[in-house]
Amino acid sequence: MFGRSLNKKLMALFFAVGVGALSATGIYTYYRAKNALLRRTLDQLTSIRVIKKDEIALFLNGRVRNITLLAQNNNLQNMALDLLNDHISPAGKNRYPGRYPDYTLLGFNNMYLITGPEDDKIRLFKFNGSGFVKMSADSALFRQLSKLFKTVETTDEPSFVDYSSSSPKEKEPLFFIGKRIVGNDKRTAILALQIPIQDINDIMLHDSPENGLGKSGEAYLVGNDYLMRSN
Repeated sequence: MFGRSLNKKLMALFFAVGVGALSATGIYTYYRAKNALLRRTLDQLTSIRVIKKDEIALFLNGRVRNITLLAQNNNLQNMALDLLNDHISPAGKNRYPGRYPDYTLLGFNNMYLITGPEDDKIRLFKFNGSGFVKMSADSALFRQLSKLFKTVETTDEPSFVDYSSSSPKEKEPLFFIGKRIVGNDKRTAILALQIPIQDINDIMLHDSPENGLGKSGEAYLVGNDYLMRSN
């Protein structure tokens, strides 16, 4: 009877040790696998961030090259000089017989000339296909282009002005790149081009089986102010 009692105790002890060992092994394996999955996911997200960053940089560098090309157009330079010197003709398109650059083919959806400063003010003109038409000064567009003018009026390097909340009339935020096209010590003309926000969205939301985001993953562009720059 004593032997049977000892056998039961030994069996219970072995069972407890076995269950404990299995439990410890299972818990260790679980946390190790969990940490490995977290590291893999973090590495994957980091790689996606680097890829998207490079794609955005490539896109913006392309816009810098394109505005530099447009700024060298003789017709645009002559029109800018006329606007600076107030030599504006009703038959403006006859004064510049060459072809006008199609800025839409270079990735822009609107083109402007900003001249100034005149009495500490700037003037804004929008390209309508054959010339530039003067615009009013009471709009979100004018405020955004005023910032751009102050950024590039003293340099020959292109520059961007960050997103701005658009007015109720505008369908999307305003994002511009500008470059000085002609000027002197007193007055300057800036070529400004609007970059479509949809182009940024297309880069960030590009669906590819190679990016590792799956069917539900999404990537967004965020500024230094932690506000989104893509939809």
